[in-house]
This record gives sequence, structure tokens and C-alpha cells, in this order.
Amino acid sequence: MKDLHRYAHINARVRVMLGSLLTPDMWQKLYSAYSIESLMNQLAETRYEPWVHDTPPEEFINAIDTHIVETSLSAEKHIHKLLIGLPADIIATFTELYDIEHIKRGLRAWHGKYSFNPPALTQYSQRYPIDWSIFTKSGTTLEDIIVQMMGIPYGKALANARDRFNKSKTLFYLETALEKDLFTRICEQIGQLSGTDRKGVQQLLGVYVDSLNIKNIIRSKLYFNIPPNTIDTALYPGGAQFKQDQCFDLYVSKDNRDLLQKLAVRPFDSIGRFIQKGSLDEAAVLLDALLQQALYRQIRKILGGYPFTLAVVLSYITLNRWELNSLRSLVWLLYLNKKERIDELKSANPMAVIKEQA
Repeated sequence: MKDLHRYAHINARVRVMLGSLLTPDMWQKLYSAYSIESLMNQLAETRYEPWVHDTPPEEFINAIDTHIVETSLSAEKHIHKLLIGLPADIIATFTELYDIEHIKRGLRAWHGKYSFNPPALTQYSQRYPIDWSIFTKSGTTLEDIIVQMMGIPYGKALANARDRFNKSKTLFYLETALEKDLFTRICEQIGQLSGTDRKGVQQLLGVYVDSLNIKNIIRSKLYFNIPPNTIDTALYPGGAQFKQDQCFDLYVSKDNRDLLQKLAVRPFDSIGRFIQKGSLDEAAVLLDALLQQALYRQIRKILGGYPFTLAVVLSYITLNRWELNSLRSLVWLLYLNKKERIDELKSANPMAVIKEQA
């Protein structure tokens, strides 16, 4: 009853926000667009009408990445203001994912010695003071970046991964250290929730973290050749099916077929299609789609259940991020004239599936 009272004021608002998301029919129309202009005409009939109103195609293209980040983050900050106490703190911590994405951009620019465009104030959480110019200054070292961020969680995370980066010169360690620190803090917060609130959020986060860990394990094997004694950096806490020690056992599987067989458990059993060939390369191509579908099934269970909990709020945030990122991908495929890849994008979007087929 305490949880019901806590969310009484936000239930209706979040349900309205869920109702504003694109329907499968709307997605089908968007995927049928044959040009940027055609897509803009379709978007004019959706909540994205302000993006295209009296806007030339060139201006729309130039602004799309900014629109995506600002719209997504704005919705989450709005939800944060509707909540109080620990639930509000958890949503605020989730918005740090935007900070981390910008820090990762900055690290790549610093490491690759190319220019970095600092984010606008509307494009990151602003929970902590960050001097983004550290990524643009000539002669900046990793130690300079760590010192600039010391005193906030990002600095500590980077410091923890410093030695591994210095030995390997692989940004993978720095990037996953930032994400691992974030999910560690989120797990600690969720553990303080009560009753049905904690259970629902743990179920959702568990599938999400499992997905991230599966991707990191396969990426580590395929692209980075991470030694087993350092893979812990890329294994995040809070998984539903695969705890951190189980993830380590997955990573040291005797061969790729053995790994895929261990991964192919509910809700990730669709990975089983790759077991016979034992091909991680083929699995990696479709991995995002398979994992997203597994998480979407969990979201549908939450949205169709009772009572209203923080898990419903986080489900909306996840769906909103997916929708916006899928839109961005569609815009760039059309702009780059890669229409042959739209079917691939469409099949990877569970929100575009007509209900009768779901």
C-alpha cells in the first residue's frame, strides 16, 4: 500500500507518456519512407512534429542528434521532478548514462587525437561539475582527466582502470569501468527499495544488465582479446540469469559453441540458433536485436502487471530511449542512402511489431 500511495500522483502521467510513444502502425509508415523529406512528412503526424515544422531537410539532419539526446534526457528529468526520495535518486543516477556517453566520446577524441565537441548543458545530467575542455586541451594526459574528475564518481572509476589502460592502451577498460561503477551504484540504490518496488526493478535491471554483460563478453572475445584475469572490469553487477562469477565462467568457456550453449537460456534462448555453427561473428551481427527483444518481453510483463511500481517508470524510460535511437538510425540510413539496411533496422525494433504478430 505504501508503494501504491507513493506513485498515485505519477501513475496517470506516465501512462500518458507511454501512450505518446509511436505505435507499430506508425513505425511501419516511418519505415516505408523513401527519403528524408518523406520521413519528415510522416513525422509531422507524430509527437515529433515540432522537429519538422517549417524545417528544411538539411537543418533537420544537422539537428537530429541534438534532438534525440535533449528529448530523451528532458523526459527523464521531468519524471525525476515528479518523484521524491529514493525513487527520484535512482532516476537521477540513470541520467548519468548521458554523462558517461559524452565522457566516452571525449576519451576517444583524446586517445585518437581528433577534435571533441563538448555537450550543451541540455545534453547531460549536470549532477556533477565537469570541465569538458579537458578533452580539447593540447597535451592532456589520462592523469589530467582523472584529476579533473576526482571527487566525482567518474574520476574514481577511471582511476581504477588506469593501470589496465596504461598496459594495454585499450579504451575498453576505461569505458567499461565507467559503466560498471554506475550500475554498481544503481544496484546499491535498488537494494534499498521496499517490497514489490524492489522486485520489479530488479527484474527489469537484471535482464538489462545480463544483456550488457553478454555483449561485453562477446565483444571482448571478438575484438579486444581481453585476458581472463582482467575481464572483471566489463562484468556488471545485478544480472538476473548471470551473476558476475557466472559471467567469468562464460568468458573462459572451452570454445565458442560451449559459450553460446551456456548463453541460450531464457529469456536469451534465441541465441541457441547459433550453437550448431559455433559462430560468434554471426551471433554478434544479430546480438543487439536478440537482446533487445528479450528485454522488451520483460517490459511488456511489467507494463501488463499490477501494481504500478518504479519498474513501470524505468520501462517507459527504456522504451523512450529505444524509440529515439531507432529514429536516429533510420534518419541516418536514409540520409546516407543505405535503404537496403532499413529492413534489418526494422526487424531489430520490437516496438515496430504489430500486436497480432508479437
